[in-house]
Amino acid sequence: MTNTNKLHRLPRLRSLATLLAVTAGSLSVAAPAHAAPVPANTPWQVLLCRAKGTTLNSGTIQRYHHLFTEHDATSPTLWDYWFDVSFHQLNLLQGATATDWHDVDKTVVQLQSESRGQKLQDCMKAAGVEAANPDSMFGVIAVYNVNFTQSTDTKNFGDSGSTGPYGSGNYTLNGVTKPYAGIVVEPWADYPSFYEHEMGHAYGLEHAFSYNGCSPVGPIGEYCDPYDTMGQSGGAFEFEQPIYRSPTGPNGADLAGPGLSAYPLEKLGWMPAARKALVNVTTNSSQTVTLTSLSSPNPTGNLIAHVDIGAGPDNYFTVEYRRALGWDRGIPTEGVVIHSVNSRPVPGHDGPLSYLLTRTPTSGWLDGAFQVDDAYNGTYVSIKVTSINPTTNTATILITGPAPIPPSPPGGVSDNGQGAGGCGASGCGQHPRPGPIPFA
Repeated sequence: MTNTNKLHRLPRLRSLATLLAVTAGSLSVAAPAHAAPVPANTPWQVLLCRAKGTTLNSGTIQRYHHLFTEHDATSPTLWDYWFDVSFHQLNLLQGATATDWHDVDKTVVQLQSESRGQKLQDCMKAAGVEAANPDSMFGVIAVYNVNFTQSTDTKNFGDSGSTGPYGSGNYTLNGVTKPYAGIVVEPWADYPSFYEHEMGHAYGLEHAFSYNGCSPVGPIGEYCDPYDTMGQSGGAFEFEQPIYRSPTGPNGADLAGPGLSAYPLEKLGWMPAARKALVNVTTNSSQTVTLTSLSSPNPTGNLIAHVDIGAGPDNYFTVEYRRALGWDRGIPTEGVVIHSVNSRPVPGHDGPLSYLLTRTPTSGWLDGAFQVDDAYNGTYVSIKVTSINPTTNTATILITGPAPIPPSPPGGVSDNGQGAGGCGASGCGQHPRPGPIPFA
C-alpha cells in the first residue's frame, strides 16, 4: 500500500465550508432489504445541469463519457467497476452522457429547499429531448455544477446521493415516466467511489456496518467497513485514479474502490454458486475451507465461505480473503475478513445488515483483517485462520461448531430446551437455536 491511499472520512472534506461539517443531508437514502431485481444491463443516462444564474461547469463532457460508458484497462471506469465486482454479470452497456450542460430554471437557493428527487427531476426537465432513449435507461444521474450549500450557509447542507433503489419512484425523462433509479451529484461528490456507493443503493444495497464506531453520522458502526464500497462514505480506504479528478471538487476527489464484500454479492445474486463454500455449523462440527482472494481471484477456488449457524436465512457469517489488489488497492490491511449478517433492527435501516468483525471485540474498526492464528470465537461458531499464502493467492480457515451442552444433573428440571438437558420446543439436550447474532 502506498502513501497515495487516503482515508476518506467526512471530516476530511471540511474545507468545503459547512457543506460537510454537518452532512447528514448529504448521505444516501436507505435501500430496502428486498429490492426489485436488478437487470443484467443497467444503462445510465448522465445529465449535466447548471443552476440558474451560474456559468461554471464542473467537468468536461469527455470525462463523464469515459467514466460511465467506456471500458479502460489502464484507468478502469465505472463500467469496469460493476463488470468486475459482479463477476461479469452486470454491465452499463448502452448508457449515455450529455453532450452539453443544461440550464435548470432554479437558483442555488431554490434548489436547497427541494428534495433530492425534485433536484433530479429539475435536471431531467432541463435536458429535455437530449435524452434520446429514455425507455431503455435504468437510471439517471444528475450532475450539478455547484454545491447546494455556500460558505455563508449555517442551516442548509449538501444533498448528493441516491433518490432510492430501482423501482422506488417515478420520474419523467423526455416524455417517458417510469421508476428510474436516480442519483444527484454536486462537485464535492464528483469522484468514482461516491458514484460506486450511490449506484450500489440504486441496485438495492444498504450501508455496510461494523460493531465499532468511526463516524459522527448515523448509528454506531454505520459507514465503518473499509472492505465494502457500501461502507466507504464514513471511513473506508480508497485509492487514487488521477484521470478522474474533478476540477471543482476537493483535492483528491478522484478516489475509487473498494469492491463489495460477500453479503451484497450474495444478495444481488452475483456470487457464483460453484465458488461458494457452504458450511453448516453443528455441535462439534469442523470444516477446513481454502479461499482465493476476492480482490483478485484465481480462475478456480472458493471466493467466500457462507457459514450457516442454524439461525435462519437472515443470521449467518461470511468469510473472505481480501488483498490490496484491483479495486481493493486502498484497503487498510490484507487478510481474512469476517462479517456477521444479522437481522437485528437498526432505526432507519432495513435488515438484514452486514457487520464487519474486528480481531477483538474492543479493537478499532480498521482492525478487521484476521492473520494466521487469529480466530473469531463466538457463541455459535469459531473461525480460525490457519494459513495465508500470497504466492498462491489463497487463505485457509478452520470453522468449528460449539461444544455440546453438558448433560443435566440427575433429576434435572426442564428449562424449555434453553440449557443443559432441558426439554422444550427444540427437543431434549440440544444446543438452543440462536436468534439474531450479537458480537460475542
